[in-house]
Parts: sequence; C-alpha cells; structure tokens
Amino acid sequence: MITNQAATDSLTGLANRRALVAELESEITRQRRCGGVFSLAVLDLDGFKALNDSKGHASGDEALKLAADILRSCTRASDSVGRLGGDEFAVIMPNTQDVDCSLMFHELCRTIAERMGTAGFELTASIGCKTFRAPPESPSCALQLADKIMYDAKAGGKNRAVDS
Repeated sequence: MITNQAATDSLTGLANRRALVAELESEITRQRRCGGVFSLAVLDLDGFKALNDSKGHASGDEALKLAADILRSCTRASDSVGRLGGDEFAVIMPNTQDVDCSLMFHELCRTIAERMGTAGFELTASIGCKTFRAPPESPSCALQLADKIMYDAKAGGKNRAVDS
C-alpha cells in the first residue's frame, strides 16, 4: 500500500510525476531494446490560475479531479496517464504514431472544454504531443520536448492540440 501511495497523486488518483517518469524510463528502455515508436503528450489547463483566483482552490481541486476523470475515460488501457504537478498532466502512449495522437487529442480538447463548461469551469486544454521514432536521451528530455510543443499550442490560441 505504501508503494501505491508513493506513486499516486493524492488529489486525482492518477500516477504522480515520479511514477510517470519511471514509466517513461521503462518505455524508453523498451524502445532502445525492441525499436518501434511511442508518443508523449503534455496537457495544461488553460485558465486554471484565473479559476483558482476567482472561485478558490476548492474549485480548482474539483476541476483537477474532473480533468483526471476525463483523461482516464478518453485514453486507452495501454496508455499511462499522470499528473506532473499543478494543472499539468502527461500521457505516455506505447506504439502510437502522431497521426493517431492528433485525432485523439483534438477530440480530448473538445471533451475537456465541453465537460468543464458543464461543470461551471471556464477551462480548456492546450496539448503538445511528441512522437519518438528513436529513443530520447532521457525522460527529462522527452518531457521538455513535449512541453515545448504544448507551449506552442498555448501560443497559437489555447484549446488546441499540436503534435510533431
């Protein structure tokens, strides 16, 4: 039980950053050994700070729990989903090409905007997805690349998914 608690984000029930980085390291090791591809997406909630400032941190926590539920329901059993911290999440998708990610994450943006709106939260998501055809140097490097693409999505108008 202690191990599970150490790997789980207490608010959302998703994997925490430490567990997600360990899963990413395993995926990189698998790719080095067996080849293939994997994709990594980083998602940030647009408008989260304004929500916390206007409605309070309890509302922010509810929005984070809702985001986690949406991610659980919109990803595959083979994907690893976790909370990196704050309002930032990541999804590791083994054997997944950028074309498949693009469809999935454009739909996820729509679902997040719709379900957050229904819950009374004016939140959307910016998502950056990087497909690795060769193993990245490290989990940190992989996260930095996907994070940069997510910021490109934000700079392009938010509530969008961008892949490379």
